[in-house]
Amino acid sequence: MYTIIKVRDGNAFNFLNNRTVCLTSLIKGTKLRGDFLANKISEQKVTCPICGNKEAVELRTEKKIPYVGPIDIITLKCNKCGYKKNDVIIHQIRDPVRYKVVISNEEDLNIRVFKSSSGTIKIPEFGFEMSPGPVAQSFITNVEGVLNRVLDAIFMLEALNPDANKEKVNELKQKLEKARMGKLKFTVIIEDPFGNSIIVSKNPNKVRKEKMDM
Repeated sequence: MYTIIKVRDGNAFNFLNNRTVCLTSLIKGTKLRGDFLANKISEQKVTCPICGNKEAVELRTEKKIPYVGPIDIITLKCNKCGYKKNDVIIHQIRDPVRYKVVISNEEDLNIRVFKSSSGTIKIPEFGFEMSPGPVAQSFITNVEGVLNRVLDAIFMLEALNPDANKEKVNELKQKLEKARMGKLKFTVIIEDPFGNSIIVSKNPNKVRKEKMDM
């Protein structure tokens, strides 16, 4: 199987016809719920790195997440130019790790996915890889959220690259829609050289953890 789409922190490389397309808004903001809810600990005015506005707001929250440990969640927002950035800083550094989970039904789509700024997400069946780049961001989501990111990449590539192979693009979108309904079996893999990414399931036997060779 060849790679169809490769995402590198907002940049997507389309190998359908060997053209490169830049995606600047692929990574969405971090969403928190349930056991990931955090309490606000600080808010301050900062300078926007895009327009220089000194009234941009940085909100920093803190939470201790099961299996991950203490983290800081940082959101920077500029009301002048609309710039927004979300990031997660993990306090601990662990050994290199790889997590694998096979998604086989609709319930599995709720399995939690925590990708740190050093983590790489792969879905071999769809030829998808999201690897760290120079402006890496972290996010907390579930398997369904990861699939939504794949679809975002496909739609934006399709819009920006009209010469893409339509047949292959439509075939991939159909497979993704089946996967989002829990009707298609696929594998989600996270690799992290610092061990700060993780896949968490209510069934401890569902997710396989492996050591990475660096």
